[in-house]
Amino acid sequence: MNDNRMNDNRMNDNRMIDVDHLNFAYDQAGLILSDICFHAEKGETIGLIGANGAGKSTFLRLLVGLDLNYEGEIRIAGELLGKKTLEHIRSKTGYVFQDSDSQLFMTTVAEDVAFAPRNYGLSEDEVKRRVDKALAEVHIEHLRDKSIYKLSGGEKKRAAIATILSMNPEVILMDEPSAALDPKNRRNLIHLINELKGTRIIASHDLDFIKDTCTRTVLLSEGKIIFDGPSLEVLRNRELLEAHDLELPLSLMHVITHTHDGSTHTHMFIHE
Repeated sequence: MNDNRMNDNRMNDNRMIDVDHLNFAYDQAGLILSDICFHAEKGETIGLIGANGAGKSTFLRLLVGLDLNYEGEIRIAGELLGKKTLEHIRSKTGYVFQDSDSQLFMTTVAEDVAFAPRNYGLSEDEVKRRVDKALAEVHIEHLRDKSIYKLSGGEKKRAAIATILSMNPEVILMDEPSAALDPKNRRNLIHLINELKGTRIIASHDLDFIKDTCTRTVLLSEGKIIFDGPSLEVLRNRELLEAHDLELPLSLMHVITHTHDGSTHTHMFIHE
């Protein structure tokens, strides 16, 4: 092995996700994702933003292998995603759906959290240990035996996250996690995500949520990566956001209204 190859391997030791020239289309109508090159390091929390139809949800679905009919390469922890590796990669990659009801299908919280490790053939002692740990990580130990249909929206979201944590994932993918949550549950979810371990990718229209959880942000538009860098750099860029049908996060806007000669004037400033 030559020195350059050895150096490349050392540089990639910390890589958790590698996407190389990814193209994807559902049919002949056109590409949903076009020439996507992306990487994520261990422990990174990355926001994925873009208008409706930009390709955010599709990208997450491809990373967890929900559709393998793509061109290019996707590697998770150095392993090429394909039919032969799908089961193993899914054991280390957790996907949280936008709609928690799509993820929760057992009778009680504990049964839902136990489903994946039990399905992978782990012993009942290990299943119980993982359920206990996952429930503790999302602070819902008291909901262990509660019926799924009796949970609030915020409780369902935590239970859904617990179902993936029971597999000790190295990669966590979340699609619009703050959707339909009230302010209190949204705030609690921000704290929870910031406590989680592993590499996290969060797709969301809620740019304030992205600001509070992600140090790096990727902007997708019409299936292409337009920006990939520090979150505040893109979230403060009003011109760039508006060019791609997005608006500044509310927390980065400061509005002053004053009356002069009988008129009301509103000035908007960006917080530094």
